[in-house]
Amino acid sequence: MTDLEQSVRLVRRERDTGHRRAFAARLAIVAAAAFGIRLIYILAIARAPIGVGGDAGFYHSAANLIAHGHFYDRAIFGHVYKTAEHPPLFSLLLSVSSLLGGDTLLAHRIVSCAIGSCAVALIGLLGRRLGSERTGIVAAAIAAVYPPFVTADGLVMSEPLFVLLVCAALLLALDVTARPTVKAAIALGVVIGLSVLTRGEGLLLLPLLAWPAVYARGRGASGDTAAARGGGGRGRAARLIATTLAAALVLAPWIARNLVVFHRFIIAADSNTVIAGANCQDTYYGHDIGWWSLECLERARTQTQLREGDASTTAAVRFARDHLTRLPLVAAVRVLRTFNFFQPLRQGNREPRRRWVDILGLVLYYPLLVLAALGLRRLPRDRWLLLAPVWMVIIVSVLGWGIGRFRVGADVSLVALAAFQLTTGRAPAPRPASSRRRRPAAPARAR
Repeated sequence: MTDLEQSVRLVRRERDTGHRRAFAARLAIVAAAAFGIRLIYILAIARAPIGVGGDAGFYHSAANLIAHGHFYDRAIFGHVYKTAEHPPLFSLLLSVSSLLGGDTLLAHRIVSCAIGSCAVALIGLLGRRLGSERTGIVAAAIAAVYPPFVTADGLVMSEPLFVLLVCAALLLALDVTARPTVKAAIALGVVIGLSVLTRGEGLLLLPLLAWPAVYARGRGASGDTAAARGGGGRGRAARLIATTLAAALVLAPWIARNLVVFHRFIIAADSNTVIAGANCQDTYYGHDIGWWSLECLERARTQTQLREGDASTTAAVRFARDHLTRLPLVAAVRVLRTFNFFQPLRQGNREPRRRWVDILGLVLYYPLLVLAALGLRRLPRDRWLLLAPVWMVIIVSVLGWGIGRFRVGADVSLVALAAFQLTTGRAPAPRPASSRRRRPAAPARAR
């Protein structure tokens, strides 16, 4: 290599390093602004009521109980019971705050907002991966002010952590298709396992995202196929096994604990409560079609199940079986509710939120949905991976019930695709030379 070639390569490397640092700085500013917006929301706009209940109350109390040595218990009327009502990761994360003295509801809301702000940064990285640095900054900026994200981050529920992990899974899946290695497949499996420990529906990302990604036949920067670089069919099989085992190993301690305590396989007992409350007369007919009924749940629960956070699904399954002709309409309404096309302002119960914020969310959501559809259509590759969270949300809505708050996983793809459409309709910009695989040196000329 001549001195001139070395100088040119050095200049390019320094330029690429400068671009990465500038992008990181801008992304950090956007994430910090997102945190400030969320603090304003919880401190001035949607203050939490005293004695908040529901899922937020569960996560808050479970975190404090964990900090005091009661691993995954719940307190009812002063008595502590073992539970598996929700997966444990979000409560475990909040318990760190409790151990450090931040055990109030406000402290936990601030932690939740911090997690959501980190998710904003990851959405920016996803945008850059799809398009350019400009796409990444625009995606992060949209996520920073997007009301469904802001409200979810202030509720002390698992959505902000789930958004962060869904975004991380998408980034890793895109990396697996570009550089198909067992190491990358393992990282993807670990992140999906963590998403399941946050929300049970994260398990769907394994067949919808991880398995298709490790079997992808994409092309790398140098034009060689992923199949060739990944060892063909044998390499794909190795990556499939690796990503599945990685997810299983992450889940193993939680599942083993539930087998010991409850003598049955449980990822999240709240899946039974969803089924029990979503399949009854109230939710199949009338104003509440496609919704969820607390009264139906209470009729399905025994006293033991109430303590454990579980519920019997026998009556719900029997009701659904007896009303099969009604089920397609109910399932369709559930999906329409989730994507805000049926009773769009009905967003939740006993939650600290403001109606005008929900209206603003709809004003932004519908244009973003159109932009995302256009961006998906124009994205030249990897488009099918971005649909995995969307299919996950649709499946969960069909099997459970419909509410806009459950859509946040799909909103990750929506925001990234909308930013791609806003900033570029062309193929993703080439990756910096420093991040590409080094090509073999040209053979020396014969003298």
